[in-house]
Amino acid sequence: GVDGGSTSTKAVLMSPEGDVLCKVYQLSKGNPIQDTIDMFEQLNAQVEAQGATLEVLGVGTTGYAKDILKDVLHADAALVETVAHTESAVKYYKDPHVIVDVGGQDIKLIVLKDGRVKDFKLNTQCSAGNGYFLQSTAEAFGVAVKDFADKAFSAQAMPVFGYGCAVFMQSDIVNFQRQGWAPEEILAGLAAVLPKNIFLYVASIPNVAKLGTRFVLQGGTQHNLAAVKAEVDFIRSNFRGAGVEPEIIVHEHCGESGAIGA
Repeated sequence: GVDGGSTSTKAVLMSPEGDVLCKVYQLSKGNPIQDTIDMFEQLNAQVEAQGATLEVLGVGTTGYAKDILKDVLHADAALVETVAHTESAVKYYKDPHVIVDVGGQDIKLIVLKDGRVKDFKLNTQCSAGNGYFLQSTAEAFGVAVKDFADKAFSAQAMPVFGYGCAVFMQSDIVNFQRQGWAPEEILAGLAAVLPKNIFLYVASIPNVAKLGTRFVLQGGTQHNLAAVKAEVDFIRSNFRGAGVEPEIIVHEHCGESGAIGA
């Protein structure tokens, strides 16, 4: 399965039974075909390192580059991302109610009933709270994206961002810097506002508890534990006084979930 995303490319090698044997994840270099060649080379190297040879019996593609990759690879299927992410969540977790997929350039909220898609919200128009916005802000502060969470967790306080458009959030960042907020405090504030952007701004769902009780968090941004903690806190806060405790799961292969679904 190959997921040619906007900011990263992912590939998984699966057994006929559907177990993940090898997986690779890398930030995109801007050419989906070259990125995919790199993926296959890395998968092949992992297989050969174990004394085996790789014979690909079928390929599924998803993500922004799914159609071009389907043509180039002569793939068997090109799946819409919502379908791929749903397949992946349902395969790994029993009866998920809500899938929260935060990718590089989009946010998907998929609501399920009895394993079937009942509703979904997709945001590609605005970069509010997506992975790339978090990554580019961190890098502007000289912080590698993999160190985002450690940096954010080191903050003792944080400014409060208004949720919504990234253009306004960008001007908030400039204002907070002028006010003397440190980079780690600003990164903590950005992580904290992420779930508001997902549920209130993108999905326009003020009452998250009515969607269900089992949430699966997936997509590459869920590697960022500061973002995960903010989502968990936000979801739990919606269940206060409801007498129910939500079950919140981070997908075991969150970054590669789309590739697995494909």
